[in-house]
Amino acid sequence: MVRGRRQERREERQNDRETFSRGGNAVRYQMRQRMLAIGDDFWIEEEAGTRVFKVDGR
Repeated sequence: MVRGRRQERREERQNDRETFSRGGNAVRYQMRQRMLAIGDDFWIEEEAGTRVFKVDGR
C-alpha cells in the first residue's frame, strides 16, 4: 500500500521531535564570542561547555 506524502511528512516530523527534543540524542552546540576582542575569533562548545571548534575570523 502506498502511503501519501502527507503521512510520510508527518512521520518525519515525529522522528525529528524525538531526536531533537530535550530527551533526544542530538548533539547541541553553543557559539560564544567575546564582546571586546581583537579579531573575530570565537569558540563553538558542546552543551557541557567543552570547547570543540575554534573559528578563526581572519
